[in-house]
Formats: sequence, C-alpha cells, structure tokens
Amino acid sequence: MENIGKCFLCDKEYDDKCPHCEDVFSCSDDHLQVHRKDKKCLPWVVKFQEGVGRILVASRDILPFELIMKDDPLLIIRDNLMDLCVSCKHKIEGTEWEYCKCVFKQCLTVCSQLSSHSEDCALLCKVRAINDDLLESNLISKFLNISKLLQLQKSEPEKWNWLNRFMSHQDERNKNPEFEKLSNRFLSVFHKVGIESVSKP
Repeated sequence: MENIGKCFLCDKEYDDKCPHCEDVFSCSDDHLQVHRKDKKCLPWVVKFQEGVGRILVASRDILPFELIMKDDPLLIIRDNLMDLCVSCKHKIEGTEWEYCKCVFKQCLTVCSQLSSHSEDCALLCKVRAINDDLLESNLISKFLNISKLLQLQKSEPEKWNWLNRFMSHQDERNKNPEFEKLSNRFLSVFHKVGIESVSKP
C-alpha cells in the first residue's frame, strides 16, 4: 500500500514527501518552496481547527532561535496616500513631484512614466467622476487596498486562492455598525464605477 498523506499546506492527499527532511507531504513544487527556505526545512504544518480556522502545528521539535517562518507579503499597502507618491508609495519631499491626472501626487522621476499605476489611476478617475467624497478622505487608501486585493483574483489566482483559505470573521464584523456602514459605502462606490462583481457576503 502506498504511503499517502496530506499536503502540509493545503491538506490535499499526496504521496510525495519532502526529499530533504521527509517530515511532511507536499503536493507541488510551489508548496515545497514554502516549506523549504534558505536551504532549511521549516518545522510546521497547517491544520484546521473547528471554531478557529487554519493554524500552524509543529511538525518536529523546534530548536532555540530556529527560523520558524519566512514569507513574502500577498500585497503591500499604505494607509494614507495624501503625502506619498501614488506610484512608488514613498514619502513626497521637496518640489520633485507633480499631480497625476487622478489628482494624487507623483514623483517627477521614473514614477511618472510607470504603467503600474495606470489601473489604479483609471479607477481613481472614475471615483472622481461620480463626485464621491471618498477621494477627499483617508478612506480612499482603504478603497484602493480592497481594489488591489480584488485584482489578485485575475492577476495572481494562486495568491487569491490562498487568501480565501483564511477565516474572514465576517459574521462578527457585521455586528459592528461602523463596519457595516463602511462596507455599504465601499460597495456602493464599486458598483457606481462599474465593478458589479463585488458583493457583500
């Protein structure tokens, strides 16, 4: 009988173990790369616990000062764009900047020639066109952050699927009137600018 176990990261049944430590099963090279960082095997597996969600459990004894986790962020976000370059997100200083057509500041360097801001710029221009005061508050940063997360669904589906494995705690959040109000406001703006695929869970 084949030795079959569950992938340490996604719980999919598989018969391949890490060839270096043989402590965990892994269903793909991508998941194996998560397990092995800097030529070392990380000492944990992901499990599901009822009422809590996904948790990390040690797969072996952990040594003092041993590296437990090293990961790349799904997304880098900023809370306030008012004093930052809308492209590179660095703090704007001096006079080496200009207003982008979306009316946010932009460095007078390569940033003004970058195409990476074009999608956000188009979205911000649509928000301005509907005369929503979201642009005049720090909420616009949160709106853009949500938009960037939604873009992962098409641009990087693997990251999007990984994100959706986490518990959202939506039921608890919806009990907060302020959260409910903010959610409805963001949802309304998304729909007004033509992003109908966004819905409230």
